[in-house]
Amino acid sequence: LVDVKELPGEIRGMTGQPILLAYKYSAQDCGIQLDIKRYQDVDILLTIIERAHFTVMQTLDGKRITRAVYSVKNNRNQFLRLKMPEGADLWSASVAGKVIQPTKDVEGRLLLPLTRVQSASGVSAFPVELVYAEKGTPPDDRGAGMARVDLPASLEPIMHLMVSLYVPEKGKYDDFEGTLREVEQFAA
Repeated sequence: LVDVKELPGEIRGMTGQPILLAYKYSAQDCGIQLDIKRYQDVDILLTIIERAHFTVMQTLDGKRITRAVYSVKNNRNQFLRLKMPEGADLWSASVAGKVIQPTKDVEGRLLLPLTRVQSASGVSAFPVELVYAEKGTPPDDRGAGMARVDLPASLEPIMHLMVSLYVPEKGKYDDFEGTLREVEQFAA
């Protein structure tokens, strides 16, 4: 048995894993008996969305434009899979500041190719941005109507989600329903 630090650099460079034990022998015939066990892997999240901020602009004629910005940490997933709202028309998509060409899977989910950003402290988050438009529902003859805002659904957990909804100043708005709540200002 020898100290691992005594191994030549080219041998230590053959693996990215830590070398636990090193042996040196000088005899012609050598045999080593090892007891090797495979331990059960523990599932971990491969990708997590740390933050998602949706900026939604509603127009008087019922149309809607949404900008979604995700802060993603990716260990090994090839794609971020999003189920887009019904009738959404994708305008642009970027990952880590680079324009990308998304595709769709057999279930119709949008596939955004992911990258992996490594830093000294581990895996770093990077931005994924989408801009899309929806036709929406125009108001009736009296100028009244109802708008339902559906956001892209992801399989990855989102730790913090924020929605900024902009509506025309002319309108009168009440009866907000669903899981979103109207706020005047955010706590510091």
